[in-house]
Amino acid sequence: MSLACWGSYLNLEDIIADEVRFPVRFEVPVFKMGFIDPSNNDGDLKAGYKTELPYWLAKDLCNRRRNVVSVEKPSIFRTAFKEIMKADSRAMELSKFSPYYFEYGLRCSMFERIPDNGDIREALLDCFVGRFRSLMDTALNSVNCDIAAMTHGMANSEKYIFQFGQGTLNSFMRWQSGSKGKIEASKSLRKHLKRKRQQQASVAAAAAAAS
Repeated sequence: MSLACWGSYLNLEDIIADEVRFPVRFEVPVFKMGFIDPSNNDGDLKAGYKTELPYWLAKDLCNRRRNVVSVEKPSIFRTAFKEIMKADSRAMELSKFSPYYFEYGLRCSMFERIPDNGDIREALLDCFVGRFRSLMDTALNSVNCDIAAMTHGMANSEKYIFQFGQGTLNSFMRWQSGSKGKIEASKSLRKHLKRKRQQQASVAAAAAAAS
């Protein structure tokens, strides 16, 4: 899983996250493109027309080279919402707003023309840090629990962290109970030792033949 702003071309999660939608306003008329908004009954998009576009399209229509649309900040990243998050981020069910909440915010921060957009990354970091301790405490101290219920309000990236913590807990418990088995050398190390023994045997055979 990747949280890179531009995503990974081969990462399915990044591809899906690029579908998050942004409210936009068309600054110039666009002809024969009315079909991109199912609610539009006109074949054209007039200047001033408002709709929502996925990130992958909005970012190409609103940048330093093009100003076809202006992008507005989604409501879940506006000042009032951020104040609520700051009060107690642990109580928020991020999945209700977007399963890709953090990826959504990172993509939003890439639009330089959105007013007061510079503090989104800081707000995302505060939110993540505020929730991380509780997230890991839950993951490392939950045995035989309803995982679906415990992760219900988490964003997808948090669910990955929770699953990692659960995997670590299960591995520790298997080791502690002795069911993990004895510690063995890694496969690459065994191959290395095998080649070394073969080389030593070859050297010994050559020395014996020479004598």
